[in-house]
Amino acid sequence: TTSSSTTTPSSPPSSAGTLQGDKKKKVDRYEDQVKTLSRDLAMVKIQSTLLVSLSFVVLIAFLNSFFYNQVVAKLPFEPFSLMRGITHRGLEGEDWTDCSFLFIYIMCMMVF
Repeated sequence: TTSSSTTTPSSPPSSAGTLQGDKKKKVDRYEDQVKTLSRDLAMVKIQSTLLVSLSFVVLIAFLNSFFYNQVVAKLPFEPFSLMRGITHRGLEGEDWTDCSFLFIYIMCMMVF
């Protein structure tokens, strides 16, 4: 009579443990895919940033040669000495209210 009270009924094999293991494997697999895709996205971002930067350098070089020594704007003020290098770059003369394309280009790029 004591043998039936001391033995515990054996539980049927639970599928909950295997389900959790399968879910963990799926999560690990998805995390690996996310890491791989994130790395690929970072490479594409770097490439596009370099391409845009190179394009702007080429554009500035082209515009510099096109607008060399040409006044493109007349400033309504005389810029202070630190700004004169930018506003008067590539221009001859001492009229500090003359403005080169570089200053206009820089101001336009600051907007975007």
